[in-house]
Amino acid sequence: MKPRMARPPHAARHAFTLVELLVVIAVIALIAGIVFPVFAQARKRGHEAACLSNIRQLGTAAMMYKDDYDGYFPQLHLTPDPPAGQPYMVRYWHILLQPYTKNWQVFRCPSCAADARFNGVGLSRIAEGGAVLHVCEVYIPPDFPGSNAAELQAKYGSTYANVNESYEGTGGYGWNVCGTRLAGQSINDAQFVAQATTLMIGETTKQMNGGGMYPPDSDRAYRAKHVVQDGCGWEERFYNPVPPLNLPYAWQTSSRHSDGANVAFFDGHSKWVRRDWLESHPEIFHPDSTLLP
Repeated sequence: MKPRMARPPHAARHAFTLVELLVVIAVIALIAGIVFPVFAQARKRGHEAACLSNIRQLGTAAMMYKDDYDGYFPQLHLTPDPPAGQPYMVRYWHILLQPYTKNWQVFRCPSCAADARFNGVGLSRIAEGGAVLHVCEVYIPPDFPGSNAAELQAKYGSTYANVNESYEGTGGYGWNVCGTRLAGQSINDAQFVAQATTLMIGETTKQMNGGGMYPPDSDRAYRAKHVVQDGCGWEERFYNPVPPLNLPYAWQTSSRHSDGANVAFFDGHSKWVRRDWLESHPEIFHPDSTLLP
């Protein structure tokens, strides 16, 4: 019988021990803990940049609209009376600007879902018997290609109460209601005291009047101090805290981008600002005001 040949050293089998496996897993977890937050932060910054690009395009579209209409900017909504027996379908400012953007997606912030918790019964549409609107939806009317009116009605119809799908407005963006007077009036270039410091479009946490953005709570004291009467504020009761979040119903100022929001001004420029700055400067909502806070 021939003697068994010894296995060469390099051919020796070696299995990982439990300790070695645990070390490998720990290293992988450590790397993941470092890398994943970096990816998440990069994604967040990407959304912020995409949102600012949207706002910039909307500001440019508004300036083009103004040039086409003898210096008049869009209204918050321009809504003709409906035919007999037809529902009142609101045509908000985004519908007026869409022919200039050629794109509905620019009316939706890519991070709008971060504010979905502010939308609910008694939060997003308290005056209409508990109707709920949805911050990430963009209403496309039936007379436009790609309309989603029927889709929105089928999806949310039971939550609309006394309103309808046209009140959904825009996906997290709002037109400064003080820049339209709410009475079916457009505002003209000549009526501004300082376009570069008057807010045009901002990011909103929820839809209270479709695509409208209202002044913050600090506007109450500002109006009282300077006797401002331009018809764009809410009644006192709308600034009272509302359960379960205990935030004012009229609280719309978003902080979904690094504790701030992207905004456009009536001279066409856009930028990011902190939420606390927006909430402490109600004067930027009033086009014909030369007054300071």
